[in-house]
Amino acid sequence: MHSLHGLSRKLRWYQGPAVELEILRYQVRSSAVCLRGKAGRVGGWVGEVELRASASAAWLLEAAGRGLGLGSRTSYGLGRVHVQA
Repeated sequence: MHSLHGLSRKLRWYQGPAVELEILRYQVRSSAVCLRGKAGRVGGWVGEVELRASASAAWLLEAAGRGLGLGSRTSYGLGRVHVQA
């Protein structure tokens, strides 16, 4: 939810209806990406989440899936989103 609200602020898209999500099923694990330089190891989550989304949340997830990603670690290769209906 926090990442979706952050994405809506970045896009300057102020939705009318509430952004609502209901997690139905998830299978995730922590993962780390090893980088050179000061960053070292950067952690994140990898896996699948099945959820029910309001129209506003679905629109934001589609935007994230088109290349924007979610969260502050997308530049490290984390936070990619694939949306399947």
